[in-house]
Amino acid sequence: MGDQIVFKRYGDRTIVSKMPDMSRVKKSVKQQAENNKFREAALYARTQMANPTSKAEYTTRIKGMQRAYNIAIADFYTPPEIKKVDTREFFKSKKLTINAVDDFKVVKVSVEIYDSNDTLIERGDALELAEFLWEYALTKEYKSEEPYKLAITAWDKPGNTAVFKTEISNN
Repeated sequence: MGDQIVFKRYGDRTIVSKMPDMSRVKKSVKQQAENNKFREAALYARTQMANPTSKAEYTTRIKGMQRAYNIAIADFYTPPEIKKVDTREFFKSKKLTINAVDDFKVVKVSVEIYDSNDTLIERGDALELAEFLWEYALTKEYKSEEPYKLAITAWDKPGNTAVFKTEISNN
C-alpha cells in the first residue's frame, strides 16, 4: 500500500492521492540537473528545520498553508539582488549605501574597490542599517579625479550570491 498512495501535508490538512508511475519516464540532462538541485534544496531545508533558530526564522514567513520547510526550499532557489548602489557620498563622506534584497534575507554584503589598473585597493563587509539596506564605510581616501571600479557581492542565507560591478569617477 505504501507504494500506491501518497500523503501530502498542506498546513493542517493531509491530502491522499495515487502514486504517479514514473518508471517509464526517461529524464533529460536538464531534468536530472534540476532533480539534483532539488535534492540540494531539500537537504538545505531539512538542515534548517533541524536548527531551532533557523526554523523559527523561516516559520515567521509562513502565509496560508505554507510550511517553513517549503519557504526554505524557495529561499534556496532564489538568489539575492543588488537593486541600487548609492555612490554620491563616495568622495565626500567616504561611504557607499547598498540596497540588496532577497525573498527571505540578505546575510552579508561585501565591497571591493579597485583602481583603473584592476589592483585591489580595499575590501570589507558592509554594515546592515535596516532590512535590505547596507552601508560600507571606506577605509581610504580616494582622489576625485581618478576612476575606480566597485565590485559588490550580496549573500543570502543558503549562500546564493549576486554581484554588482560598476565604475565610479567624479568627472
